[in-house]
Amino acid sequence: MKNIINSIYLEEEKIAELKADFNNAKPCKYIVLPNFLTEELATTLYENFPKIDTLNVKRKSLNENKSEDYHFERFHPSFSDLKAVVSTPEMYQFMETITGIKGLRTTNDSLGSGVHQGQNGSYVDVHIDVNYNPAENLWRRINLLIYLNKNWQPEYGGDLELWDKKMTQCEAKVPCDFNRAVIFLTDENSPHGYGEITIPEGETRKSFYTYYYTEIGEGFKYRDSKFVSRQDTPLAKKIVTETKEAVKIRSKQF
Repeated sequence: MKNIINSIYLEEEKIAELKADFNNAKPCKYIVLPNFLTEELATTLYENFPKIDTLNVKRKSLNENKSEDYHFERFHPSFSDLKAVVSTPEMYQFMETITGIKGLRTTNDSLGSGVHQGQNGSYVDVHIDVNYNPAENLWRRINLLIYLNKNWQPEYGGDLELWDKKMTQCEAKVPCDFNRAVIFLTDENSPHGYGEITIPEGETRKSFYTYYYTEIGEGFKYRDSKFVSRQDTPLAKKIVTETKEAVKIRSKQF
């Protein structure tokens, strides 16, 4: 981990501080870690981030507009280096200490690690994540997002928004700046997303993701992903979104 993660985050005192911040955060349990990776690795990832038209998964619908991929053999080797580290016992212990959740691990499929990217007009409406990996029969618990956007300007938008459970207000915004990581608990108390971005030609919103899981245990109840509307969402879109999500929930059973 020493050649991948900023050494400050490996110090016992800092880890204890992160644990306290995570547990006391609102509206959900989360922490923000600036300069999370070593400068050398973060720069290499940024300079070799895959072009958006090479990403295999295009998500464009009423509620989202972004691209993603998890085929690391097609990416620069630095991405595989990072993927290897976020799935080591040392990283699992780091995550467990901060979050208090034992038995965390990631997977090797699309719901393990990968990249997200969005061009001008990209957005992901506020949503609650699915909490189950069906291929591995695991309970999804934690998201790790690492942003890789150099020279990102505030007017571009793209902040990660964390909303209260009742969707009355956005209680926290995390800029998607270069080498900034976010760790947050993925439960019903963590509606999140980002608004439509306005960026120059050739620019994109880039991030690396890893999702962490535990075995199915006490307290687990299957929850599919669900888009939830802001109060200022146009009425027509709100009705369509709510109807679509209700149909989806009724059509799926755990």
